[in-house]
Amino acid sequence: MKQEILTRPELAARLRVSTKTVTEWTIKGLIPCLKADRATRYDWREVQDALSTRNKAK
Repeated sequence: MKQEILTRPELAARLRVSTKTVTEWTIKGLIPCLKADRATRYDWREVQDALSTRNKAK
């Protein structure tokens, strides 16, 4: 499968949350991110897996 790398605004739109929420989740380690220089990107599949695992734990 093709890897989908998203920016913070793109991820926020897909998750239907604010970019601030994405930032907070990133800082708290709730979702994985990729860092290159000053850019932060997100692998869509890894984020889905992390959130799915988190929801199952509840």
